[in-house]
Amino acid sequence: MVACLVVVGWASAASASETYPGQVLDYLEKTKTPEKGVPACPPTCLLCHNSPNGEAATVRGEGFVESLKAADEAVKIGSNSPIEKALAALENNPCAATPGVMTPCDSDSDTVYDMAEVRDGTDPNGPGEASDCPKYGCGASSVAPGRAITRHLDGTLSVAALGLLALLVRRRRFAAR
Repeated sequence: MVACLVVVGWASAASASETYPGQVLDYLEKTKTPEKGVPACPPTCLLCHNSPNGEAATVRGEGFVESLKAADEAVKIGSNSPIEKALAALENNPCAATPGVMTPCDSDSDTVYDMAEVRDGTDPNGPGEASDCPKYGCGASSVAPGRAITRHLDGTLSVAALGLLALLVRRRRFAAR
């Protein structure tokens, strides 16, 4: 019975709205060309946060986040506003975060533009190579949290957990007779 409650709690916690890593990966897949690839792994929350958990209090105050906000003033931290327009502007326009610069943003000044680093799977905020793919969930698959595939499963898991709980309660009542 405790296991059922844990599953129900997990399923409801997973029903958050789409996250930015999922939006970034969706944008990269949608705009893929032979010259513009998609990273082997979905981006992690560390792209914009100082913590892998991505809490609002850990949003970076500089680097890629500032470039993203400057690219599209509609991006509001913590609002889950769509960021596709900002990603496109960051990739295709001069850097709005650095007035007078006529090239795309390069937050860590390593001569590789931010969006090129995101596509390569490296960190646009500082030096760093592509890391091993992060693993999400019990199945340890490399799917960014909040992608469309997971949003439909959380309701199914909740119903399945409740059904299992009802079955266990019924069995217990029947056995007590």
